[in-house]
Amino acid sequence: MRFGEQLQMHVTPEWRKQYINYAKLKAILNQWTPEEVRGPGNEERHAAVGEEFFPLIRRELRKVDQFFLAREADALIKFDELSSDLSLTLASKNQPPLGPVASPAALSTGGRVRQRRRTMIGGAANPGLKAQDRSIASLRDAFSEFYLSLILLQNFEKVNTEGFRKICKKHDKILCVTSAMDFHRNSVLQAYSHKSTSVCDLILKTENAVIERLEGGNRQKAMNKLRVPPLDSQVEPSTLFRLGLWLGVFVTCLLALIIGAVYVDVSKADRALEVLRLFRFGFIILLMAFLIGINFYFFRRAGVNHVLIFEVNPRDNLPGVKIMEISSM
Repeated sequence: MRFGEQLQMHVTPEWRKQYINYAKLKAILNQWTPEEVRGPGNEERHAAVGEEFFPLIRRELRKVDQFFLAREADALIKFDELSSDLSLTLASKNQPPLGPVASPAALSTGGRVRQRRRTMIGGAANPGLKAQDRSIASLRDAFSEFYLSLILLQNFEKVNTEGFRKICKKHDKILCVTSAMDFHRNSVLQAYSHKSTSVCDLILKTENAVIERLEGGNRQKAMNKLRVPPLDSQVEPSTLFRLGLWLGVFVTCLLALIIGAVYVDVSKADRALEVLRLFRFGFIILLMAFLIGINFYFFRRAGVNHVLIFEVNPRDNLPGVKIMEISSM
């Protein structure tokens, strides 16, 4: 698979414009064939390519670096806010809850027993405890989403660094020079986005906070909560085959139904309408699911964040092709 296709698979939709413009840089190099560049007068062609290629790649590097720096600063602020909220919540949880004032009858043994029973069945449960439980649960979700954003930012840096390496290597291969790889070594690898370790440190701090402070040291439970799905997941060929097979069967049945409706005896038309009324509910549901799968597929290709639009779980959701396959069955 070509790197341009791999880049599209790893792109975070809402950050699409912040990635390296690999296609434009590649188009500059594809203006010349290796034979033309290596032929007579190659110095002038080298200069022409360099005047167009290097200013653009410097702008792309500056764009990537500035975006990474801004997102990193936001992540540092967000982590401080989450850590502060976690400390306050845990501190309030360790304090004795403020419950209703006990009546004199409650001071007796029978009163305490009745009060305990009401608490166990939820009749006199302390609202402060419920609020604390909800706060802990919301903090778990907040740390989980924050962890996902850190992984995406880390992936952003890796993909762009690899993109700069690929395009510089392609430049030097076509022109038979080493200037682009020198730029990669002296500029790309020295950029802030590549040398910064803040994102890795935040990932480790987030894992430790969830493991030690939210899950009581249970690492397996914490990492299951923080789990991030593979960012380079591909559609299996067998899925595409089954999708094509079931769509072919559906189209064949639909054509047979249309032909039968045209040539059916008028006296049996009412029976055919009854069959359509009987199965129309299920057909509408499957049709809706199929159209949702189409939306997922084309939104993803166009860089639209369908996860946010349809409010699906970013960690556990089916790709559009898989949804179309299920609905076509």
